[in-house]
Amino acid sequence: RAALHREAGALAKALADYDRLDALRPGDWRTALERAVAHRQTGAYAAALAHLDEAESRLAADEAEPDTPSLARLTRERGETRRHLGQFEEAVTLLGQALDLAPGDPGTLVSRASAHLSLGRPELAVDDLDQALLGDREAALADLARAGELAQDPAVVIGERAEIHRRAGEHALALAAFDEAIAADPGYLWAYGGRAMAHQALGDLPAAVADLHH
Repeated sequence: RAALHREAGALAKALADYDRLDALRPGDWRTALERAVAHRQTGAYAAALAHLDEAESRLAADEAEPDTPSLARLTRERGETRRHLGQFEEAVTLLGQALDLAPGDPGTLVSRASAHLSLGRPELAVDDLDQALLGDREAALADLARAGELAQDPAVVIGERAEIHRRAGEHALALAAFDEAIAADPGYLWAYGGRAMAHQALGDLPAAVADLHH
């Protein structure tokens, strides 16, 4: 039920349920991790990190050998929280460690791409996005949309999404995304160039020329 509350955005109810679950299953590292995710979603990043520390301590104390997917998720969540805090170098490092544990995970790649963009490394961001889209395409694009909402410069993230569509030959989708990027930042000249190429591919040469004049 806590997970359903969290997915529905009822985060206070989710946290209350996690408290009750913790009383029923004391010491369960998964409860601490899910509570950390809920705190991150409310913007309480310090609390999220504290619960991630708690989850890691509980996991280390567990007699059972931790499985790789669990370690990957915990590490990814640490990286994601650092990214939301604006600690982008730390985020890139942690997300890289998560990818070592779960290679090719689309959500982790998109999160690291967003961190790279915030650090002014668009080439590395595109590399991560290309790799993410080789896997679960719909999940990767959804994660990229969420990254755009949270990035310091959402126009750049949206523009990268447009470029991914353009490279895939999805020119109408690319055009719509370039429009969105330019609306977010009318001075984003790179997006005009990308939109010009999308216009050209769709046979609208006057619009392509107009974009190239920016």
